[in-house]
Amino acid sequence: MSIPDLPSALVNLGYAGAAGLLIGLERGWTLREGAQGSRVAGVRTFTLLGLGGGISALLPPLLAAILIAGFGLSLIAGYVLIARQPNRQSITATIAALSTLGLGALATAGAPDIAIAGAATITIVLASRQPLHRWLRGMHEPEIRAGARFAVIAFVLLPLAPDVAMGPYAAWNPHKLWLIVVLVSGLSFVGYLFHARAAGRRGVVVTALAAAVVSSTVATVTLARRLDAAPKSSLFGTAIVAANIIMLMRILVIVAMFAPSILPHLTIFLAPALGLSVLGSLLGLRHIPVEDPAETETSIPIGNPLDLGAAIGLALVVALASLAGHWILARFGNLALGVVLALIGLFDVDAAVFTIAGLPADRIPPLAAAGALTVPVLLNMLAKAGLTLGFAGYRGGYRPALWLGAGAALSAATLVAML
Repeated sequence: MSIPDLPSALVNLGYAGAAGLLIGLERGWTLREGAQGSRVAGVRTFTLLGLGGGISALLPPLLAAILIAGFGLSLIAGYVLIARQPNRQSITATIAALSTLGLGALATAGAPDIAIAGAATITIVLASRQPLHRWLRGMHEPEIRAGARFAVIAFVLLPLAPDVAMGPYAAWNPHKLWLIVVLVSGLSFVGYLFHARAAGRRGVVVTALAAAVVSSTVATVTLARRLDAAPKSSLFGTAIVAANIIMLMRILVIVAMFAPSILPHLTIFLAPALGLSVLGSLLGLRHIPVEDPAETETSIPIGNPLDLGAAIGLALVVALASLAGHWILARFGNLALGVVLALIGLFDVDAAVFTIAGLPADRIPPLAAAGALTVPVLLNMLAKAGLTLGFAGYRGGYRPALWLGAGAALSAATLVAML
Protein backbone atom coordinates (compact mmCIF):
# COMPACT_ATOMS: atom_id res chain seq x y z
CA MET A 1 0.00 0.00 0.00
CA SER A 2 1.45 3.39 -0.98
CA ILE A 3 1.41 6.40 1.32
CA PRO A 4 -1.36 8.22 -0.59
CA ASP A 5 -3.63 5.17 -0.01
CA LEU A 6 -3.31 5.39 3.76
CA PRO A 7 -5.96 7.25 5.77
CA SER A 8 -4.96 10.86 6.25
CA ALA A 9 -5.22 10.54 10.04
CA LEU A 10 -2.64 7.75 10.03
CA VAL A 11 -0.27 9.77 7.81
CA ASN A 12 -0.62 12.81 10.05
CA LEU A 13 0.05 10.64 13.08
CA GLY A 14 3.31 9.68 11.42
CA TYR A 15 4.13 13.39 11.13
CA ALA A 16 3.37 13.79 14.83
CA GLY A 17 5.81 11.01 15.71
CA ALA A 18 8.41 12.45 13.33
CA ALA A 19 8.16 15.85 15.05
CA GLY A 20 8.75 14.21 18.43
CA LEU A 21 11.61 12.12 17.05
CA LEU A 22 13.35 15.16 15.60
CA ILE A 23 13.32 17.02 18.92
CA GLY A 24 14.14 13.85 20.84
CA LEU A 25 17.27 13.21 18.79
CA GLU A 26 18.66 16.60 19.77
CA ARG A 27 17.71 16.16 23.42
CA GLY A 28 19.14 12.66 23.55
CA TRP A 29 22.42 13.71 21.94
CA THR A 30 22.81 16.76 24.19
CA LEU A 31 22.17 14.75 27.37
CA ARG A 32 23.98 11.61 26.24
CA GLU A 33 26.70 11.95 28.89
CA GLY A 34 24.23 12.26 31.77
CA ALA A 35 23.96 9.53 34.37
CA GLN A 36 21.20 6.95 34.07
CA GLY A 37 17.95 8.38 35.41
CA SER A 38 19.18 11.98 35.37
CA ARG A 39 17.22 13.00 32.25
CA VAL A 40 13.61 14.11 32.08
CA ALA A 41 13.16 12.72 28.57
CA GLY A 42 15.15 11.25 25.70
CA VAL A 43 14.60 10.05 22.14
CA ARG A 44 11.91 7.49 22.93
CA THR A 45 10.04 9.75 25.33
CA PHE A 46 9.89 12.66 22.92
CA THR A 47 8.73 10.39 20.08
CA LEU A 48 5.98 9.05 22.31
CA LEU A 49 5.06 12.58 23.34
CA GLY A 50 4.62 13.54 19.69
CA LEU A 51 2.48 10.46 19.06
CA GLY A 52 0.54 11.07 22.28
CA GLY A 53 -0.23 14.63 21.25
CA GLY A 54 -1.31 13.39 17.84
CA ILE A 55 -3.58 10.73 19.30
CA SER A 56 -5.14 13.21 21.72
CA ALA A 57 -6.22 15.46 18.82
CA LEU A 58 -8.11 12.49 17.32
CA LEU A 59 -10.05 11.73 20.50
CA PRO A 60 -13.23 13.36 21.84
CA PRO A 61 -12.48 16.61 23.69
CA LEU A 62 -12.91 15.19 27.20
CA LEU A 63 -10.64 12.21 26.60
CA ALA A 64 -8.11 14.44 24.84
CA ALA A 65 -8.02 16.81 27.82
CA ILE A 66 -7.50 13.93 30.24
CA LEU A 67 -4.68 12.47 28.13
CA ILE A 68 -2.91 15.83 27.71
CA ALA A 69 -3.26 16.59 31.41
CA GLY A 70 -1.72 13.21 32.26
CA PHE A 71 1.26 13.86 29.99
CA GLY A 72 1.71 17.35 31.36
CA LEU A 73 1.58 16.31 35.00
CA SER A 74 4.07 13.51 34.34
CA LEU A 75 6.52 15.94 32.78
CA ILE A 76 6.13 18.47 35.58
CA ALA A 77 6.64 15.76 38.19
CA GLY A 78 9.77 14.61 36.39
CA TYR A 79 11.11 18.15 36.32
CA VAL A 80 10.48 18.61 40.05
CA LEU A 81 12.45 15.45 40.82
CA ILE A 82 15.35 16.41 38.57
CA ALA A 83 15.40 20.00 39.87
CA ARG A 84 16.19 18.71 43.35
CA GLN A 85 19.57 17.54 42.11
CA PRO A 86 22.52 19.95 42.40
CA ASN A 87 23.00 22.25 39.36
CA ARG A 88 19.90 20.92 37.58
CA GLN A 89 17.52 23.88 37.61
CA SER A 90 16.96 24.12 33.84
CA ILE A 91 13.37 23.84 32.67
CA THR A 92 14.31 23.68 28.97
CA ALA A 93 13.64 19.95 28.55
CA THR A 94 10.21 20.23 30.16
CA ILE A 95 9.20 23.18 27.97
CA ALA A 96 10.45 21.31 24.89
CA ALA A 97 8.43 18.26 25.91
CA LEU A 98 5.24 20.26 26.39
CA SER A 99 5.83 21.92 23.02
CA THR A 100 6.23 18.47 21.45
CA LEU A 101 2.82 17.51 22.79
CA GLY A 102 1.31 20.57 21.13
CA LEU A 103 3.08 19.93 17.83
CA GLY A 104 1.84 16.34 17.79
CA ALA A 105 -1.72 17.53 18.29
CA LEU A 106 -1.24 20.15 15.58
CA ALA A 107 -0.08 17.48 13.11
CA THR A 108 -3.23 15.38 13.38
CA ALA A 109 -5.46 18.45 13.63
CA GLY A 110 -4.75 19.22 9.98
CA ALA A 111 -1.47 21.14 9.94
CA PRO A 112 1.34 18.55 9.68
CA ASP A 113 3.60 20.89 7.71
CA ILE A 114 3.41 23.53 10.45
CA ALA A 115 4.11 20.84 13.06
CA ILE A 116 7.26 19.68 11.28
CA ALA A 117 8.40 23.26 10.73
CA GLY A 118 7.84 23.97 14.43
CA ALA A 119 9.80 20.88 15.43
CA ALA A 120 12.69 21.90 13.18
CA THR A 121 12.70 25.39 14.67
CA ILE A 122 12.69 24.07 18.23
CA THR A 123 15.51 21.66 17.37
CA ILE A 124 17.62 24.51 15.96
CA VAL A 125 17.03 26.62 19.07
CA LEU A 126 17.90 23.74 21.39
CA ALA A 127 21.04 22.87 19.40
CA SER A 128 22.19 26.50 19.50
CA ARG A 129 22.54 26.65 23.27
CA GLN A 130 26.29 27.21 23.43
CA PRO A 131 26.51 29.74 20.53
CA LEU A 132 23.57 31.69 21.98
CA HIS A 133 25.14 31.77 25.43
CA ARG A 134 28.46 32.92 23.98
CA TRP A 135 26.61 35.61 22.03
CA LEU A 136 24.82 36.83 25.16
CA ARG A 137 28.03 36.90 27.19
CA GLY A 138 29.61 39.08 24.52
CA MET A 139 26.75 41.59 24.34
CA HIS A 140 27.04 45.06 25.83
CA GLU A 141 24.48 47.51 27.11
CA PRO A 142 24.44 49.68 23.95
CA GLU A 143 23.59 46.62 21.87
CA ILE A 144 20.73 45.69 24.20
CA ARG A 145 19.35 49.23 23.93
CA ALA A 146 19.74 49.12 20.13
CA GLY A 147 17.86 45.82 19.99
CA ALA A 148 15.03 47.33 22.04
CA ARG A 149 14.86 50.27 19.64
CA PHE A 150 14.69 47.94 16.67
CA ALA A 151 11.85 46.03 18.35
CA VAL A 152 9.94 49.32 18.67
CA ILE A 153 10.68 50.27 15.05
CA ALA A 154 9.75 46.86 13.60
CA PHE A 155 7.01 45.48 15.86
CA VAL A 156 5.30 48.56 17.29
CA LEU A 157 5.54 51.41 14.79
CA LEU A 158 5.36 49.36 11.56
CA PRO A 159 1.97 47.72 12.30
CA LEU A 160 0.57 51.12 13.28
CA ALA A 161 1.54 52.76 9.97
CA PRO A 162 -1.47 52.84 7.56
CA ASP A 163 -0.99 50.89 4.34
CA VAL A 164 -2.65 53.42 2.00
CA ALA A 165 -1.34 55.82 -0.64
CA MET A 166 -1.66 59.47 0.32
CA GLY A 167 -0.27 62.93 -0.33
CA PRO A 168 0.44 64.65 -3.67
CA TYR A 169 0.46 62.20 -6.58
CA ALA A 170 -0.38 59.50 -3.99
CA ALA A 171 3.40 59.27 -3.58
CA TRP A 172 3.47 58.36 0.09
CA ASN A 173 2.52 55.07 1.67
CA PRO A 174 3.37 55.29 5.40
CA HIS A 175 3.56 51.52 5.83
CA LYS A 176 5.98 51.07 2.92
CA LEU A 177 8.04 54.06 4.03
CA TRP A 178 8.47 52.62 7.49
CA LEU A 179 9.12 49.14 6.09
CA ILE A 180 12.11 50.70 4.32
CA VAL A 181 13.34 52.05 7.65
CA VAL A 182 12.94 48.60 9.22
CA LEU A 183 14.88 46.86 6.45
CA VAL A 184 17.76 49.32 6.27
CA SER A 185 18.02 49.59 10.06
CA GLY A 186 17.93 45.81 10.38
CA LEU A 187 20.71 45.28 7.82
CA SER A 188 22.82 47.96 9.48
CA PHE A 189 22.20 46.53 12.94
CA VAL A 190 23.28 43.04 11.84
CA GLY A 191 26.44 44.52 10.36
CA TYR A 192 27.02 46.51 13.55
CA LEU A 193 26.78 43.38 15.72
CA PHE A 194 29.10 41.32 13.52
CA HIS A 195 31.58 44.16 13.31
CA ALA A 196 31.66 44.50 17.09
CA ARG A 197 32.53 40.80 17.42
CA ALA A 198 34.87 40.54 14.45
CA ALA A 199 37.11 43.51 15.29
CA GLY A 200 40.45 42.33 16.50
CA ARG A 201 39.41 38.69 16.71
CA ARG A 202 38.29 37.56 13.26
CA GLY A 203 40.84 39.34 11.15
CA VAL A 204 40.92 42.57 9.22
CA VAL A 205 39.03 41.31 6.15
CA VAL A 206 36.09 39.94 8.15
CA THR A 207 36.01 43.16 10.17
CA ALA A 208 35.83 45.16 6.93
CA LEU A 209 33.02 42.96 5.56
CA ALA A 210 30.95 43.44 8.71
CA ALA A 211 31.58 47.19 8.86
CA ALA A 212 30.70 47.61 5.17
CA VAL A 213 27.14 46.44 5.86
CA VAL A 214 26.73 49.62 7.92
CA SER A 215 28.93 52.00 5.90
CA SER A 216 31.30 50.89 3.17
CA THR A 217 32.65 54.44 2.88
CA VAL A 218 33.71 54.62 6.53
CA ALA A 219 35.27 51.17 6.23
CA THR A 220 37.20 52.24 3.13
CA VAL A 221 38.57 55.43 4.71
CA THR A 222 39.63 53.65 7.91
CA LEU A 223 41.37 50.84 6.03
CA ALA A 224 43.08 53.31 3.68
CA ARG A 225 44.55 55.13 6.66
CA ARG A 226 45.86 51.84 8.04
CA LEU A 227 47.23 51.02 4.60
CA ASP A 228 49.13 54.31 4.58
CA ALA A 229 50.90 53.20 7.79
CA ALA A 230 51.72 49.76 6.35
CA PRO A 231 52.06 50.21 2.56
CA LYS A 232 53.95 46.94 2.09
CA SER A 233 51.08 44.87 3.48
CA SER A 234 48.39 43.69 1.07
CA LEU A 235 45.99 42.98 3.93
CA PHE A 236 44.28 46.34 4.21
CA GLY A 237 44.08 46.79 0.43
CA THR A 238 42.39 43.40 0.14
CA ALA A 239 39.93 44.40 2.87
CA ILE A 240 39.04 47.57 0.93
CA VAL A 241 38.18 45.55 -2.18
CA ALA A 242 36.26 43.02 -0.08
CA ALA A 243 34.18 45.80 1.50
CA ASN A 244 33.03 46.78 -1.99
CA ILE A 245 31.54 43.29 -2.41
CA ILE A 246 29.26 43.91 0.54
CA MET A 247 28.21 47.31 -0.82
CA LEU A 248 27.17 45.79 -4.15
CA MET A 249 25.45 42.79 -2.58
CA ARG A 250 23.55 45.05 -0.18
CA ILE A 251 22.18 47.05 -3.09
CA LEU A 252 21.09 43.91 -4.93
CA VAL A 253 19.33 42.56 -1.83
CA ILE A 254 17.38 45.80 -1.32
CA VAL A 255 16.44 45.92 -5.00
CA ALA A 256 15.30 42.28 -4.89
CA MET A 257 12.94 43.10 -2.02
CA PHE A 258 11.57 46.47 -3.17
CA ALA A 259 12.02 46.66 -6.95
CA PRO A 260 12.34 43.07 -8.24
CA SER A 261 11.39 44.03 -11.80
CA ILE A 262 14.74 45.80 -12.33
CA LEU A 263 16.85 43.17 -10.55
CA PRO A 264 17.78 41.12 -13.69
CA HIS A 265 19.04 44.20 -15.54
CA LEU A 266 20.83 45.65 -12.50
CA THR A 267 22.51 42.29 -11.84
CA ILE A 268 23.86 42.24 -15.37
CA PHE A 269 25.15 45.82 -15.06
CA LEU A 270 26.84 45.25 -11.70
CA ALA A 271 28.07 41.71 -12.34
CA PRO A 272 31.45 42.82 -13.84
CA ALA A 273 32.16 45.11 -10.88
CA LEU A 274 31.12 42.42 -8.43
CA GLY A 275 33.14 39.76 -10.21
CA LEU A 276 36.33 41.86 -10.25
CA SER A 277 35.87 42.71 -6.56
CA VAL A 278 35.58 39.02 -5.70
CA LEU A 279 38.59 38.16 -7.89
CA GLY A 280 40.68 40.96 -6.39
CA SER A 281 39.80 39.86 -2.86
CA LEU A 282 40.65 36.21 -3.50
CA LEU A 283 43.96 37.04 -5.16
CA GLY A 284 44.80 39.44 -2.35
CA LEU A 285 44.07 36.80 0.29
CA ARG A 286 46.38 34.34 -1.48
CA HIS A 287 49.30 36.76 -1.19
CA ILE A 288 48.81 37.57 2.49
CA PRO A 289 51.35 35.75 4.69
CA VAL A 290 49.98 33.33 7.26
CA GLU A 291 51.20 35.67 9.99
CA ASP A 292 50.93 39.15 8.54
CA PRO A 293 52.47 41.64 11.01
CA ALA A 294 49.85 44.18 9.93
CA GLU A 295 47.01 41.99 11.18
CA THR A 296 46.49 43.66 14.51
CA GLU A 297 43.30 44.96 16.03
CA THR A 298 41.49 47.07 13.43
CA SER A 299 38.69 49.13 14.90
CA ILE A 300 36.43 50.74 12.31
CA PRO A 301 34.43 53.54 13.97
CA ILE A 302 30.86 52.50 13.20
CA GLY A 303 28.23 54.19 15.33
CA ASN A 304 25.04 52.53 16.49
CA PRO A 305 22.83 52.40 13.38
CA LEU A 306 19.55 52.21 15.31
CA ASP A 307 19.30 55.79 16.42
CA LEU A 308 15.59 56.60 16.09
CA GLY A 309 16.37 60.09 14.81
CA ALA A 310 18.43 58.63 11.97
CA ALA A 311 15.60 56.22 11.12
CA ILE A 312 13.09 59.07 10.89
CA GLY A 313 15.57 61.06 8.81
CA LEU A 314 15.85 58.17 6.35
CA ALA A 315 12.06 58.00 6.07
CA LEU A 316 11.89 61.72 5.30
CA VAL A 317 14.60 61.46 2.64
CA VAL A 318 12.80 58.59 0.95
CA ALA A 319 9.46 60.44 1.14
CA LEU A 320 10.89 63.57 -0.46
CA ALA A 321 12.69 61.55 -3.12
CA SER A 322 9.50 59.66 -3.91
CA LEU A 323 7.52 62.88 -4.24
CA ALA A 324 10.20 64.37 -6.49
CA GLY A 325 10.20 61.25 -8.65
CA HIS A 326 6.43 61.32 -9.14
CA TRP A 327 6.44 65.05 -9.95
CA ILE A 328 9.29 64.81 -12.48
CA LEU A 329 7.73 61.75 -14.10
CA ALA A 330 4.42 63.59 -14.53
CA ARG A 331 6.00 66.88 -15.67
CA PHE A 332 9.04 65.92 -17.76
CA GLY A 333 8.88 62.18 -18.50
CA ASN A 334 11.20 59.19 -18.20
CA LEU A 335 14.42 60.79 -19.42
CA ALA A 336 14.42 63.55 -16.81
CA LEU A 337 13.43 61.04 -14.14
CA GLY A 338 16.44 58.87 -15.02
CA VAL A 339 18.76 61.86 -14.59
CA VAL A 340 17.19 62.78 -11.24
CA LEU A 341 17.40 59.17 -9.99
CA ALA A 342 21.09 59.17 -10.82
CA LEU A 343 21.55 62.43 -8.93
CA ILE A 344 19.62 61.12 -5.92
CA GLY A 345 21.81 58.00 -5.95
CA LEU A 346 24.95 60.12 -5.73
CA PHE A 347 23.84 61.19 -2.25
CA ASP A 348 22.06 58.00 -1.16
CA VAL A 349 21.77 54.88 -3.31
CA ASP A 350 19.12 53.45 -0.97
CA ALA A 351 16.91 56.50 -1.55
CA ALA A 352 17.21 56.03 -5.32
CA VAL A 353 16.19 52.38 -5.02
CA PHE A 354 13.17 53.19 -2.91
CA THR A 355 12.16 56.04 -5.23
CA ILE A 356 12.07 53.59 -8.14
CA ALA A 357 10.15 51.08 -6.02
CA GLY A 358 7.48 53.67 -5.24
CA LEU A 359 6.81 54.62 -8.86
CA PRO A 360 4.03 53.05 -10.95
CA ALA A 361 5.36 49.80 -12.39
CA ASP A 362 4.44 50.69 -15.97
CA ARG A 363 5.77 54.28 -16.06
CA ILE A 364 9.51 53.68 -16.40
CA PRO A 365 11.03 50.70 -18.24
CA PRO A 366 12.99 48.34 -15.97
CA LEU A 367 16.08 48.65 -18.20
CA ALA A 368 16.08 52.44 -17.91
CA ALA A 369 15.49 52.30 -14.14
CA ALA A 370 18.36 49.84 -13.68
CA GLY A 371 20.63 52.03 -15.78
CA ALA A 372 19.76 55.14 -13.76
CA LEU A 373 20.56 53.26 -10.56
CA THR A 374 23.81 51.80 -11.89
CA VAL A 375 25.36 55.21 -12.57
CA PRO A 376 25.57 56.39 -8.92
CA VAL A 377 26.75 52.95 -7.79
CA LEU A 378 29.69 53.06 -10.20
CA LEU A 379 30.45 56.66 -9.27
CA ASN A 380 30.45 55.55 -5.64
CA MET A 381 33.09 52.92 -6.50
CA LEU A 382 35.21 55.53 -8.26
CA ALA A 383 34.88 57.81 -5.25
CA LYS A 384 36.13 55.00 -2.99
CA ALA A 385 39.07 54.47 -5.34
CA GLY A 386 39.89 58.17 -5.01
CA LEU A 387 39.56 58.04 -1.23
CA THR A 388 41.90 55.06 -1.13
CA LEU A 389 44.55 56.88 -3.14
CA GLY A 390 44.04 60.05 -1.13
CA PHE A 391 44.39 58.48 2.30
CA ALA A 392 46.80 55.62 1.52
CA GLY A 393 48.95 57.31 -1.11
CA TYR A 394 49.91 55.87 -4.47
CA ARG A 395 52.39 53.35 -3.08
CA GLY A 396 49.90 51.54 -0.87
CA GLY A 397 46.60 52.44 -2.50
CA TYR A 398 47.06 51.92 -6.20
CA ARG A 399 46.28 48.19 -6.14
CA PRO A 400 42.86 48.37 -4.41
CA ALA A 401 42.05 51.58 -6.32
CA LEU A 402 42.89 49.78 -9.56
CA TRP A 403 40.52 46.91 -8.76
CA LEU A 404 37.71 49.31 -7.87
CA GLY A 405 38.29 51.51 -10.91
CA ALA A 406 38.55 48.56 -13.27
CA GLY A 407 35.33 47.06 -11.92
CA ALA A 408 33.48 50.36 -12.33
CA ALA A 409 34.83 50.81 -15.87
CA LEU A 410 33.87 47.29 -16.93
CA SER A 411 30.34 47.70 -15.56
CA ALA A 412 30.08 51.09 -17.25
CA ALA A 413 31.05 49.50 -20.57
CA THR A 414 28.34 46.85 -20.04
CA LEU A 415 25.82 49.60 -19.28
CA VAL A 416 26.67 51.55 -22.44
CA ALA A 417 26.56 48.42 -24.57
CA MET A 418 23.09 47.42 -23.35
CA LEU A 419 21.56 50.90 -23.43
